Amino acid sequence: MAFVLVYANISTFQRGCAHRGEADEIQALGLYAINGRTSEEITVFLLGSGGNGKGVCKQMLEITLGEYYGVISKDAVVKAPGQHPPSKGAATGYLAELQGKRVAVTDETSPGERVDLGNVLMMTGGGMVASRLLYQNNVSFRFTHTPFIQTNYDPEIPPTLAKQPNIARRLIVVHFPNEYVTENKFDETNPNHRHVDIGLKGRMESQAVREEFLTFLVQGSRAWYEDPTVLRRHPAAVQAASMAWLRRGDKLQIFLQSEHCVHDPSETPDNAKTVTWEDEFWTQFQRFTGVKIAKEELARQMREKGYARTKRAGRYDGSSQRSSCYIGFKCEYD
Repeated sequence: MAFVLVYANISTFQRGCAHRGEADEIQALGLYAINGRTSEEITVFLLGSGGNGKGVCKQMLEITLGEYYGVISKDAVVKAPGQHPPSKGAATGYLAELQGKRVAVTDETSPGERVDLGNVLMMTGGGMVASRLLYQNNVSFRFTHTPFIQTNYDPEIPPTLAKQPNIARRLIVVHFPNEYVTENKFDETNPNHRHVDIGLKGRMESQAVREEFLTFLVQGSRAWYEDPTVLRRHPAAVQAASMAWLRRGDKLQIFLQSEHCVHDPSETPDNAKTVTWEDEFWTQFQRFTGVKIAKEELARQMREKGYARTKRAGRYDGSSQRSSCYIGFKCEYD
């Protein structure tokens, strides 16, 4: 949504996107959001490196939409590693401040922060929510905004969220590869480089451009009312970006497919399959991911992927004498 506002007209915006489909997708999302409807239950992630004009976009949105524009605190959609949920009865101003908004854009997220599954689903589920500002009473209301999470860093997605059966429908990921740079930094061999427009900010704040853009939004929103299914038909680039991001949440699958795990050929007889001892695999998986996990939880996830934990005769030459193991691949992490 915000990237539309970097351009003074739609044709320029479409030329600035890597794919025409991405431009159309952002346009459709914006037109849906200003209606204040949440029936599609979607959250939009706008991913890309710095220099995409996000600061100008956020300022333009605020000027154009006024009280219908809001800024989402990071506390509402992501959490840092080890961060605990707010205590019972604590103020949740980051939710209360979103009452009545139509378009809500996040602050920048930081590396390593994870999507907060509970809050994301709550904000887009369409139900009533109770929240309160500091030193005030609880109020109940229904969210009317569509969340747009803009970030230079892809927030980590927990495996529990990635496996939700309807999550692919509710999370839309649009990747913007272009980078707008000054003349002295422009590299003709870089297909993602674009010349920055120094005077853009001033022009976008003009009364004429604001009126033109607002008219465009109001007229275009009629398209969604005529065909609400438009947001369920994503272009190939958006589908690919969404699925790639969801797959990155499955760290076990990434590890099993990495160079650290060598799998036996499919025709290998059972009595000749490679043995990987559980203690060794558990240690190396945690080293690879940088996260702690209980052996039983890892065994459960492995079982879901077709690798049932078993036992073999013999001893594991390490700190543990247990003979629990996984069969069919070799694990090395040197």
